[in-house]
Amino acid sequence: MSKGKLLIIDDEMAICTTLSKLLADQGYTTSYSLSGNAGIQAAKEEKYDIVLLDLQLPDINGLEILRRIKAINPNIVAIIITAHPSPETIKEALKNGAHDYIVKPFNLEQLIFAIEKASSFCNLLISNKKLKDELDKKHKTTT
Repeated sequence: MSKGKLLIIDDEMAICTTLSKLLADQGYTTSYSLSGNAGIQAAKEEKYDIVLLDLQLPDINGLEILRRIKAINPNIVAIIITAHPSPETIKEALKNGAHDYIVKPFNLEQLIFAIEKASSFCNLLISNKKLKDELDKKHKTTT
């Protein structure tokens, strides 16, 4: 059973394939895109729970990708990964809906912890929506 669907957007093939394999071994269903535009298209075609997003991509800025993906799926949980952190980009990423921010090079334990935290957050969002839908349904039948 899958722990969730995870999209990796990074222009480095080695990072995508390695993370995809490692996270699949952890129980996640993974896909990856090697460009920002391909990642946005993947998010349009498939519903993902979590996105690992590099901020430095050759075709489109990672913050713009984040905005577009959140517009497609507001409930997707984004984890930013970058080798070039700055206080401004961290602030901007969090302001635009990123759940976490990881600096390259990162260790696997740090990444797994961030993904597990994101997965728990996804599960809370899903449970909250189910409860809200049930309450709305009960409210409609009693009025």
